[in-house]
Order: sequence, then structure tokens, then C-alpha cells
Amino acid sequence: MKAIQSLFILVVTTVFFTSCDPSDSSEGGAPTVSYNPGTIQAVFFQPGATSPPDVNWNGNQGTFSTSHSIPGLSLNNTTGVLSWTKNLPLELFETIQITATNNAGVTSTPVTIDNSFEGDFTGLYDGTTYYELDFSRIGILHVRDESETTLYTYTGSWTIDGNTLMGDYWDETTGDKYSISGTLNIGTNVTYSGTWYYEYGAISGNEGGTVEMQLN
Repeated sequence: MKAIQSLFILVVTTVFFTSCDPSDSSEGGAPTVSYNPGTIQAVFFQPGATSPPDVNWNGNQGTFSTSHSIPGLSLNNTTGVLSWTKNLPLELFETIQITATNNAGVTSTPVTIDNSFEGDFTGLYDGTTYYELDFSRIGILHVRDESETTLYTYTGSWTIDGNTLMGDYWDETTGDKYSISGTLNIGTNVTYSGTWYYEYGAISGNEGGTVEMQLN
């Protein structure tokens, strides 16, 4: 009888310590999380979202959070998906920390949001002639100028300072040089209004005409 009691106590003790073993995978550990890619390129004035991050909760489901507050940017606390509206700040380039937390610990990972300016604008210059400006993300400017009978194309570069957008461009056939300077107006849509100039630099006295354009 004593032998049976001793065996019973041994079995119960073994079960107890096994269930409390900290290495048991059911207890899990701190989460691991990563975003791919780590730098997210938003498209200017367009809503978007990331894919869900690669996350391992180690058997212990938790939540996502961030202490950063950026207008137009939000984080889904359950899925870790970052989403943004078209009102994400212009020329934003900022690294934020995303934190994954469960009962076993906390893990942070950096994510960089890049909302560089880019866009294709169409409209008129001097109120009559079709005009198209294509601003690439890497600073290249393509210009198309269409009169009643001819389509002219030009290539150049652009810079932005606040909401002031400037560009220099040239005719590769004739070598003629031009420039443009104007203001981006961001509201329910994006418009660009300004002046085009003869020669580079948008120099006062070299004005050629006015431009009124809208982001496509």
C-alpha cells in the first residue's frame, strides 16, 4: 500500500513540474516582428497600406503600438498593418518604432515612411495651350507642350522647397533652355500654379507665361 502511495505522489509531482517547466513552448516568449520592406514608399497624395508584418507571437498573442503620431498615418493594433490617407505630409521621410507586446515581453522594430514628391500634372499655359509636367520621384522632369499642330518634349530636373516647386528643362534638339516656378496647393486635390521662363533659374524678367495645372 505504501509503495502505491509513493508511486502516486511521484507521478503527481512529475506532472506538476512538467506543466510548470518554463521551456514549455505553450508558455511562449517575447514576439519577433519585421516589416518587409523596412522602408515603405508611399505614393504622393494616394492612400495606401503595408502588407502585414512577419510576426511570431510564440504562442502568446499580443498587440502592436507606436508612440509616433503622423497626420494621415495609422496602425492596426491587431494586425500591425500601417495605412495612410492621401493627406500624409508632403516630403515626409521619417523612421518610426513599431512595438509588439505580449505577456512575455516587448519587441520594437523600425519602419521608415518615405512620401517623396512625384506626380503627373496636366493643364494649360497662357490659358490656351496643353501642358504636361511629369515629376519623377528621383528628380527628373519631363515636359510636354502641345500646340494646335505640334507636340514638343523636353527633359530636365526639379527641386522642391516647402510648397514651392521649381524646374529647369531644355529642348534636346535645339538646345533652348526653359524653367518653371510655382506653388503646390494641396486640398481636396492638388493644383500647381506659376510661371514658365526662358532660360534656367526662373529669373525675374525672363517670364514667358503662366501655368495652371492639376495632379492627375
